[in-house]
Amino acid sequence: MELKEAFEDYIHYIQVVDQKAQSTVSAYQQDLKQYYRYLKNCEISNVESITYFMIQDFLQDILQCKKERTYNRIVSSIRNFHKYISFAYPTIDNPTIHLKNKKIGEKIPNYFNQKDMDTFLNSFHEETDYAIFEKAIVEMLYSCGLRVSELCQLKLSDLHLSQNMIKVLGKGNKQRLIPLHISAKIILKKYLTHVRCNWERKKSAYVFLSEKGVPITRQFVHNLIKKHVAICDLNPNLSTHSIRHSFASHLLDEGANLRVVQELLGHSDIKTTQIYTHIQPKKLQQTYLKYHPMAKKEE
Repeated sequence: MELKEAFEDYIHYIQVVDQKAQSTVSAYQQDLKQYYRYLKNCEISNVESITYFMIQDFLQDILQCKKERTYNRIVSSIRNFHKYISFAYPTIDNPTIHLKNKKIGEKIPNYFNQKDMDTFLNSFHEETDYAIFEKAIVEMLYSCGLRVSELCQLKLSDLHLSQNMIKVLGKGNKQRLIPLHISAKIILKKYLTHVRCNWERKKSAYVFLSEKGVPITRQFVHNLIKKHVAICDLNPNLSTHSIRHSFASHLLDEGANLRVVQELLGHSDIKTTQIYTHIQPKKLQQTYLKYHPMAKKEE
């Protein structure tokens, strides 16, 4: 069933058959419009192709810029849409069966601790062209704290390797410069020199191309991360977005300035970055022991 047809069918149902209030219909339309745009960006053309993981990926982005109540309303809109479609068209599965609301006050999803991140990164090797390609993707995600959409949209003109920097176009078309770690730079240059040049079928501006020579998608990256999380026997709830959260958390844990982390992440509001400060118990304890007068006397 085509995506546009499914959305129009559902809106017609809640307007005419279910006769929901116009304010409710407008809220559903607004929520589903965002969801529809995301699916089109993922090159999804029919409802049958939508997976639970795609929806989770979309909702992770929503959680970063919306309050929990708004987030839960969007979850409800998506859940009700798929519930209707699977009921009206029994051959179409409902991918939202296990979708859950966020508890009020819950903001941080799962993230890699440093040990798990080392294990995860070490699961990527360089024996083949494809392995180099995969490793370059993961190194860029963790070294630069990129959103998966930013990684997929990264262009060759955004790379400033001689300055160890990349330029990223984030939400709201805001540009930011991010330093590039030496290990990420090395594997990226190896991918560009030995892999990408062989995979490129026709001239492309994008950095990461698949073996078919087309730009990678969010879903491809998500599947790659999930595969290696399983290989490493790590928490199965860890996802692509967990790498970005780990980037921020590890920087703050090592003493990075909150404003600097805000800039690196591309957050417009410092409050969004502050959500990471409550997952630094080790750093808090060290600071307490170093500066509290009573702790200093005990030493």
